[in-house]
Amino acid sequence: MFRRLTEIVFNRSADIGPPLPRRITSRASIRVSRTTFVVAFALALVALPAAGREVAGWLETARLEPEGIELSAKLDTGADVSSLGAEAIRVVPNAGETSVHFRVQTPGGGLELQRPLVRNAWIKRHDAPPEQRPVVRLRFCVGGVDKEVEVNLVDRSNYAYPLLIGRNFLAGDLLVDPGERFSVSPACSANGNH
Repeated sequence: MFRRLTEIVFNRSADIGPPLPRRITSRASIRVSRTTFVVAFALALVALPAAGREVAGWLETARLEPEGIELSAKLDTGADVSSLGAEAIRVVPNAGETSVHFRVQTPGGGLELQRPLVRNAWIKRHDAPPEQRPVVRLRFCVGGVDKEVEVNLVDRSNYAYPLLIGRNFLAGDLLVDPGERFSVSPACSANGNH
């Protein structure tokens, strides 16, 4: 395909039209033109997947909506699902729907939250056996990206960051630059962008 494309662009095939005009037919001109084309083409291919996606650092501030709680978050492209540090996690069966009651630590203390239980998930851990965790749906804002995703709840008091944002939030909207930290601020509208 690339050979055919260069043939078309540089009129190298006899069946696609007249030869190039004399003023740019020198070998040096063609070599420079071909090199310029190849570089531009490669840059365009690299930029295509990033089009329309925001770039964030590996550490960012995320806002839990609609509560407006800002948390430090690690953006982890190796994690399938997001994980929130919570305390006093209680699964409470109700008549029609099971809910999860939990407490999230905030800079000003803590906040009690309640969400419907989506499911229980077995989470693989690197140096320990799998662990079952309750999963709820939560809405977060990172930079200009606002999404509601499944989040497992776990005690993250031994971790540096209370929130781990996985691929279920990042996919299609955020690219992670591992050389950056806190490069975007939550900037989502009250009703959400997504």
